[in-house]
Amino acid sequence: RWGARGPPCARTRSARRRSAPARSGAAPRRGAPCTWPASVTLDANLPCASARECDAGRVLTVQVNDPVSGFTKYYSYRSVPCVRLALIDGGVVTRRGSGRQCADVRAAAAVPACCTKGGARRTFATDFGAECVFANEQLPFALAERRCAALNLTVCTDLRQTPTWNTSCAESAYAWTGVPCQVQLQVYPSGRVGLVDALGAARLLQLNSNNFFRVRWAAPAGAPLASDGTCPGACDVQPTLEGDSCLCNVTVTDALAFADATALRNVDADAVAARAPIGAVAPDVYDGGAYAPCTADACAALVDANGVEVWLHTPSGDTAERFSASTLFALPPYRAGGRRRHVLNRVSTVSVGDGHAFRNPPAFMPLLGFAQQSARKWDSPALFTQYAEHETDALLEHLAEHNSTAPFVCYRLVQNMVTSNPSPRYMR
Repeated sequence: RWGARGPPCARTRSARRRSAPARSGAAPRRGAPCTWPASVTLDANLPCASARECDAGRVLTVQVNDPVSGFTKYYSYRSVPCVRLALIDGGVVTRRGSGRQCADVRAAAAVPACCTKGGARRTFATDFGAECVFANEQLPFALAERRCAALNLTVCTDLRQTPTWNTSCAESAYAWTGVPCQVQLQVYPSGRVGLVDALGAARLLQLNSNNFFRVRWAAPAGAPLASDGTCPGACDVQPTLEGDSCLCNVTVTDALAFADATALRNVDADAVAARAPIGAVAPDVYDGGAYAPCTADACAALVDANGVEVWLHTPSGDTAERFSASTLFALPPYRAGGRRRHVLNRVSTVSVGDGHAFRNPPAFMPLLGFAQQSARKWDSPALFTQYAEHETDALLEHLAEHNSTAPFVCYRLVQNMVTSNPSPRYMR
């Protein structure tokens, strides 16, 4: 979905760096000029025009050319709502001048910074962003490594310069360094937790930030709380206004919710949702052939009895029916008239201290590696508005479908229209 609210950055430094044109159905018929609607929702994935376009990183703005009228306009790209996990098991440092932060290598959180191999240079080894496909492009770390390797260079590990338009994809952007880093967890006396990035670029990720949230601690150990000035395991005591907290290292491990089709026997939709709590997008969002329905007897029985569809990831046309962390479950609507829910066959667990653990919480808002320190138009916090909207939509949907919502509304209606102290017999 693309909304025409004005591009965050429509600047291009050369024709080869322009945003990829959108070959969408904006024109009502062949030969007629584009109608330029406020938003365009694509009903299918657009094929890449070239291998270079397929290799693009994070896309923010799309250029649309109308060959009939000769007009060119820009649309802001609106991604499909998708969650990310709050904690990571190790990351890579991104740097902008003296500012540093720890980022998830899988996130498009920084621009590439290519230096000469051997670490002899501490400055950029390219001019005019040869490692970039378009202006203001940010990449996952693995893609940044490939871009540098294609130029016979390597990702800078001791970068001393701040990226500019002439040396990378964007001015004053954070760049990948290849230096490993680790995020810690601060456990407050209430059992709530906050993420701590010791590099200190983001205020929300500093010690005693009070930017905490609840997690589901596994029984029976519960949360590692400070007692008598000490913390369990290898955690360190950190004083706060609420009392002593514990600063701990974390380990994130992933496992399959269901190892194979036989594990689905005697399982219903609620059991699948309970064991596979990470949301996913529908399989038809991916390119054709990326997913195929499971044809095993247990999968067919699950569809017939509970309406749960199992979709297997089939990369490169692989026809073997293997369960993986990319396997998807399409669950029936929670309420009549609702939408189908999709979850991953994946469980992510965060281990803290000695024997303490909780489920890695998902969120729509990017956090680790996305600190903002400038108000530049191409690096504006407004770029994250769509993620806040996704988070709000998910909350409203959760509240609307919650088991307590209907009785609560009915109680208030009876209280205001019938009697001020309704008995439980009014609701069922």
